[in-house]
Formats: sequence, structure tokens, C-alpha cells
Amino acid sequence: MARTLLKSTRDILDRPSEEEHKSALRAESRRAVQPNALVSLPMTELAETPEHLNSRIDYGEASLLELADSIREHGILQPLVVRPFQPHESAGHEIRINGEVHHPAYVLIAGNRRYKAGRLAGLTEFPCLIKVTDADRAFILNIVENCQRRDLSGRERARAIAMLASLRGEDDAEIPLKTIRKMTGLHESTISRWVKIDRTPDLQAAVASERLTLGKAMKLTSAPPNHLAQLIKDAASLTQPEIVARVTALRREPSLRAVRTASLNEGRAMDALRILKRIDAVEDQGPVRDVLELVRRRLDELLGPELAESSHLPKASARRKTTLST
Repeated sequence: MARTLLKSTRDILDRPSEEEHKSALRAESRRAVQPNALVSLPMTELAETPEHLNSRIDYGEASLLELADSIREHGILQPLVVRPFQPHESAGHEIRINGEVHHPAYVLIAGNRRYKAGRLAGLTEFPCLIKVTDADRAFILNIVENCQRRDLSGRERARAIAMLASLRGEDDAEIPLKTIRKMTGLHESTISRWVKIDRTPDLQAAVASERLTLGKAMKLTSAPPNHLAQLIKDAASLTQPEIVARVTALRREPSLRAVRTASLNEGRAMDALRILKRIDAVEDQGPVRDVLELVRRRLDELLGPELAESSHLPKASARRKTTLST
């Protein structure tokens, strides 16, 4: 096998056994994918997995037609998984559509059957997850360059940001911001704001329709959601410093601060509960019981002694072995 192929591609496609292939497909079907993690790619940019790398050869015409009917009605429910071609790799992978020759930018890792059925159903674009590794540094740099280019339309810029937000590593997890920072030299806060734009539909739409510049959209990523629509409307007549000042003032409103504090405290309480549930038994004496006594006192402070008693917590004087529910 050519050394230019990514490890993630080898893991899935390097002639696995039938059981390994079924396992990979099951893992793919179980993967939970959020809509905002996807990017839509035209079929002219997609190449099927080369036959010598694909463990599946026969897709069955009847099966494809049945899937095509389902796609016409419901669309593609599970995205294709693709990786970018390396510059020296794309030669010999030309595809012909309606008599025209195209040079695809991506090759399928998983989803060839959905791709074939989608074409039968008349689709011209497909939802995709893009998987990259360190070998694709140039590809990520190209996306970043597109995000920053001044001559891009809003739609093209939004698409570039969507690509950045959709990137996945070999374990199908999002690529950490630190990794992208090392590859690009950009500050993590910049990358984080770009991703936040893609994951905030109002901001994404405003950038795509050129109602917002990228710079102004970045300043609005921390805006309170219930004020965002009005801020987008007003942004055209505001400078970036004015947008920052308005967002800061809104975030300082007592009601919003109270909501944020309550949300943080709820998360902390749930974290504490999850940790406590991992303790399955407490001895009569020892450091575990001592710490739990401190926990009980803190609960008394937060809830009041009467509420703590009504929660059926063990009394402080109890020195017997207590088994906690898991």
C-alpha cells in the first residue's frame, strides 16, 4: 500500500477481515453526529474509495435502488467520511460526470454505498465529515487561508469555517484547538470563535449573506443568545469596539449574571453527585468518612440543617458502616 495514505484510511480500508469490516461499519453507525459538525461537498469533489483499497466490491443493484428511494424521501441520514487528497495523490483519480472530467479534492473513507445510492437519487451534494491527521497540515492551512482572504464571498467564507469546524482526527474526535494552533500559528481564541460562528446558526447565516463581516461576527460569539438577533441587525452601523462594548454591557446585566451563575452551579453540583456515586462503601472510621463529614457540613451550609435532614442523609453521629447506592 502506498505510504501516502493516512493511517486512518489504512485502519478502515486496508483489506480488513469480514468481521473487522462489520465492526467498523457498526462503529460508524453508532457515531453521534451533530448537524453543525458537517460540511456539504459537491459530488464533483468526491472520489470513491479505490477498488484495491475497498473491502466491499458488490453493493447489489436492488439494494442500491432501495436505498436511493429512501434517500429521496429522507435524505442521507449518516454522513460520508472523507479525507483530503494529498497534492501528489490526486493524479489518476479523475472522475467523469455527464461527460465532463473533474479532479476531486476528497476521497471516501466510509460511505461508498450511500454515495452511489445518493447519485442514483439525483443528489449533487453530500453531507460529509472530513478526517485529517498531521499529514494534512497543508490542507488545514489552506482552510485558514480561505477564512482570512478578503476576496471571498460571505458564503465561501462560511463554508471554509464550516470545514474547519467539521475536522476529525483518527479517533473520530474533534481535533483539539491546541493542535490546530500548532499547525497554523493562530491563537486558540481566534479558532474557537470561528468554530462558534459555525455552531451559531444566526451568525453563520449573517456571515454567509454578508450582513456581517467575519471580524464583527467574532465579536458577537459571546453575546447573550436572546440579544443576538438585534445585535446582528445593529452591527452594520457599529464599529467592532462598539460591538464589544455593547456585548460586555449586556453580559453584565444582573439577570444574565444570575442565569450564568445558576448554570455553573448546576454543573458543579452534578459533577459532585457523579463523583459521590462512585463511592460504594464507607468504613466506620477513616479518611473517606472524614471527608464525607466535611461534605455533609457543606450541604448543611448550602441547604440549611432542616433541608439536609429531610434529604435522609446519615446523621453526623452515626459511626456504623454505611453503604451508598450506586
